[in-house]
Amino acid sequence: MQALNLHMRFDEIDDIMQLCDTGKDGEISYDEFISKMDLNIKNRQENVMVKVEDAFFVKLHEAL
Repeated sequence: MQALNLHMRFDEIDDIMQLCDTGKDGEISYDEFISKMDLNIKNRQENVMVKVEDAFFVKLHEAL
């Protein structure tokens, strides 16, 4: 976290560790990290698609 210059407090880092450490071994494995990032990316992609669809239908409505 320090290397990324995120300026996070220890309690915030601990919250992230608790969320990502699904194996509860005190470490975040690569697989645990990727599974959380994949979920985040999937949610963002879905949000983007909703916005694209909304914009498309607005433009279609305007054209008609």
